[in-house]
Amino acid sequence: MLRLCEIMDRISRATGQAAMHVYLIVALLSMYEVVARYLMNAPTVWSYEIVLALCALAWTLSGAYVSVQRRHIAITLIYDMISPRARWYLDLIAALFTIAALCVLVYLSFDLAVKALRFIDRSGSAFNSPLPTLLKCLLFSGAVLFVLQSVVDFARLIQRGPKEV
Repeated sequence: MLRLCEIMDRISRATGQAAMHVYLIVALLSMYEVVARYLMNAPTVWSYEIVLALCALAWTLSGAYVSVQRRHIAITLIYDMISPRARWYLDLIAALFTIAALCVLVYLSFDLAVKALRFIDRSGSAFNSPLPTLLKCLLFSGAVLFVLQSVVDFARLIQRGPKEV
C-alpha cells in the first residue's frame, strides 16, 4: 500500500511540475501575440484558443500536485485555534467531501469526454480547432488523478489517526 501511495505522489508531483512549464509557455505565447498584434499589426487567429487550452490543461493537472504538497487554499482562523485531535476530524470531513465532489466530477466529465470524442467537438472560431475535445478529455484525466491523490491523502490521514495533546 505504501508503495502505491509513493507512486501516486510521484505522478502528482511530475504532472504538477509539467503544469508549471505550461504556464511559462502561456506567458511566451501571450507576449508573442501582443508583439504580433500591436507592433507588427498581424494578430493571430490561434493564440487565444491555444493560451486558453494550455491554461485549462495546467489547471486540471495542478489539483493533484496542490493536494500532495498540501498547498491548497484554507481558511485557518478556526483551524489554528482548535486541538490537533479536532483538526484531524476536520481534515477527515474535508477529505471525504473532496473525494465525493471529485467522484461526481469524474462521473460527469467522463460522459462529456466520451461525447466529445464521438463527435469531435470543435471551437467554432476562425481557428476552429478540436481543442474542446482535448480539454474535455483532460478534465476527466485531471479529475481522476486528483481523486486518486485525494484517496491516498485520506488513507494517510486514517493511518496517522487523531493526535492527542
